[in-house]
Amino acid sequence: MKVQRYKCKEYDFDQQENIHFATSSRSYTHRFAKYVVDLLRGMTLQDVSNHLGVSWDIVKEIHSSYLEHHTALLLWMVWRI
Repeated sequence: MKVQRYKCKEYDFDQQENIHFATSSRSYTHRFAKYVVDLLRGMTLQDVSNHLGVSWDIVKEIHSSYLEHHTALLLWMVWRI
């Protein structure tokens, strides 16, 4: 997917356009991240990486982000009770 980049030569600043279905400044979409997490339920990080043709680091980043979010959510739910 081509993403428009903007560069200010005067201040040496660059930015890419905001894409509502992508995860902040990451190189993948929310849907792709969900697919990776679903695959990780039955496959290793390396297997998912090989299957999707992406680096192990991207798969690990998605998995870590998922675990952080859901651990915080579970702790919040337990704290409320």
